[in-house]
Amino acid sequence: MPLDVTPEAIANQVMAWIESHALASGLVILVDMGSLNAIHSHFNRRLSTPMAIINNVSTGMAMYVGERVLQGDMLEDIVREIGNDLAVEHQLYYPQTDKPRAILTTCATGLGAAANLSALLKASIPETLGIDIVACDVETLADPARRAPMLSRYEVLAIVGTLDPHLADLPWISLDSLISGEGSRPLMRIFGELASAEQVSEINNLIPEKFLAAPGDRVGDDPRYR
Repeated sequence: MPLDVTPEAIANQVMAWIESHALASGLVILVDMGSLNAIHSHFNRRLSTPMAIINNVSTGMAMYVGERVLQGDMLEDIVREIGNDLAVEHQLYYPQTDKPRAILTTCATGLGAAANLSALLKASIPETLGIDIVACDVETLADPARRAPMLSRYEVLAIVGTLDPHLADLPWISLDSLISGEGSRPLMRIFGELASAEQVSEINNLIPEKFLAAPGDRVGDDPRYR
């Protein structure tokens, strides 16, 4: 990079790249100059994906971050753990508008069961609605510090699962109501502005069908769901 290039020019190049690539999971920027650590101030409100800026880049750090990204690790986990291991400064930034919509799934028996529930909902909700389904463990939802990144990353529409985390302003839908086919009313509250009544009815009918067709242990060890 030429020495006379300004942080604003670099920020414009980064934004042009972001706008031409799908980056739902976020972006990590590794910098080796202190001035570039402030490029985020030139993004204004155009940021459309979570972004981390980490300084003091080295070859080893770049390889470590690249490996974690390829493994599909969460941006927040990568940033936190690299900060624990190396003497670096880092900042996380989230979009202020146009966040991706998401439904969180959780289960009293653990993250694995929440992931199974997530797969069930993904198979039942049309991709055209553009809603992410994200599995989350009960401990994360119960801890304000741990759930903050999730709530910053997404516009959370609702939480679905077997245990109500009692979070203010976030609708809760029990798995019982969905698999019994009685989820039309809460689903309409969630999807009312995103889907037609016919689509909501189809989702409500698909969920119990997908659940009953799923093989093996579906929602942890709860005998009600076997």
